[in-house]
Amino acid sequence: MSEIKSRIAYIRGLMDGSNFNTEDANGKIVSSIVDALDMIADELDELFDSNDEIVDVIDEISDDLEELEDFVYDDDDDEHHHHCHCHDEDDEDEDEEEENDYMEFDCPNCGHHLIYDIPSFDVEEEHFCPNCQAPLMFEEEYDEDDPEEEDE
Repeated sequence: MSEIKSRIAYIRGLMDGSNFNTEDANGKIVSSIVDALDMIADELDELFDSNDEIVDVIDEISDDLEELEDFVYDDDDDEHHHHCHCHDEDDEDEDEEEENDYMEFDCPNCGHHLIYDIPSFDVEEEHFCPNCQAPLMFEEEYDEDDPEEEDE
């Protein structure tokens, strides 16, 4: 029971214990005010309960978001590593060491910048630009100094 409800119960007890006359004009007013306070206290309790439920849902969403962020951004977890080559300025030295592990070029059709992981790239497989869906043609040997594609 909230402190407000306790206070209202105390006021009701005073009224009952002192033989407070609720039949005269002043008694009806005071009795109505105490009834209104009781209703307000009930509404506040419902609001507090709703607020607690909302806080619980927000906590669950926050936990789910944290798991999703760990899945998307955690490069140390090999189980969830999807060959994403996201570049941060802090990783510049690491990128220079691994520069032979991926190839970069622009789609000849739409100019979309593409990055492929060389160890998992199969030149025999048909590849399409994720932006314009145009088929991409690759030379058998990739020359890092000239990342242009074959003309169709």
